[in-house]
Amino acid sequence: MNKQIIKANKEAFDWWLDGGKIIVGTIRFAKRKWMKPTAVIMWEGEDIVYLIDDEFIEYRKAQTEGKTVQWKITTEADIKYQDKKNNLFLEICTYRLKPDKPKHFWEPGQRVPG
Repeated sequence: MNKQIIKANKEAFDWWLDGGKIIVGTIRFAKRKWMKPTAVIMWEGEDIVYLIDDEFIEYRKAQTEGKTVQWKITTEADIKYQDKKNNLFLEICTYRLKPDKPKHFWEPGQRVPG
């Protein structure tokens, strides 16, 4: 196995070496396929990504696919969501995928018919 692949996916390999499960997928194709490897050594290539397979797997996949994951910040006044910048997920936090911006029927500044 290539040392660069191990370095790029160190967190997942450390998890796997400690007895955890991982999944593997490609980042090159628009429609990604994620699989549970039966033999981790078989999977090599620059476009291969290994992810920790735990309760946050859907968020890990989304981050790899370029989507934004947000975590919930609760104060006495209100609830806000902030974009996550790393791959660390904690059980005490609440996460969500950042919603897409709503599509308008008209451009901002354009007169509304009627």
